[in-house]
Amino acid sequence: MKPEPPDLTAKGRILRAAEVLFAERGLDAVSLREVAIRAGQKNTNAVQYHFGSKEGLVYAIWERHAAGIEAHRASLLAQAGGELPLVRVVDMLVTPVLAKLADEDGGREYLLIMSQLVSNPQQNILSIYKTLPEPSSVVLIERLEYYASHLEGAERKLRILFVLGILFHGIADYIRLQQAHVALVDDVPVANLKASLVRMICAVVTAS
Repeated sequence: MKPEPPDLTAKGRILRAAEVLFAERGLDAVSLREVAIRAGQKNTNAVQYHFGSKEGLVYAIWERHAAGIEAHRASLLAQAGGELPLVRVVDMLVTPVLAKLADEDGGREYLLIMSQLVSNPQQNILSIYKTLPEPSSVVLIERLEYYASHLEGAERKLRILFVLGILFHGIADYIRLQQAHVALVDDVPVANLKASLVRMICAVVTAS
């Protein structure tokens, strides 16, 4: 599939600038004024004009990448059919996210931002899932909750949050180590990263 051409509109440039800055320095350390300047906007209020707030900007970044992940997961679910063993559920949760590593249009930045959202109290990832539900993701998370049904309600929800943390923090650490040319990950292909993530998440879901 050919990659989409870059969005060169003001809104598109702001999104890409925000992705880069948020990924490099963190959500809380970057001002909307900095985003506007990085995007080449003479009006430093351009971000508020297009997105309303930092929360709106982060939401738009998530939404921009969610469509491709949703389509990928929906395709995997359609191919699966029938019963879904835990390892298959986790594989379908992990695979489309890992595919963003190869997305040159902000994929890695998106993953680094998502790792921040897992533990950000203002823009928690679970809250975002509720406001912009991805049908296939909802199905898979419900299946994870089924396999964690031996846990009490509150503990079960916490366990799902741990799953998302393992997924996004694990990938974010892999990206950062690669960027720093750390020998630890020099010879670790994405397939090995995926296998490790799937095994860890399955263990977390089923642990008593």
